[in-house]
Amino acid sequence: MAYGRVAGEVVVRVRDSKNPGGPRLALSAPAWQAFTANLR
Repeated sequence: MAYGRVAGEVVVRVRDSKNPGGPRLALSAPAWQAFTANLR
């Protein structure tokens, strides 16, 4: 997981650590918070 900015918006970037060259997700901070809230 890494944080960054896309078009001025904070995003959380997620990838599979076992497949570093594979697909990646970039979620807005509110989307990431909603996702993690549902994991609990």
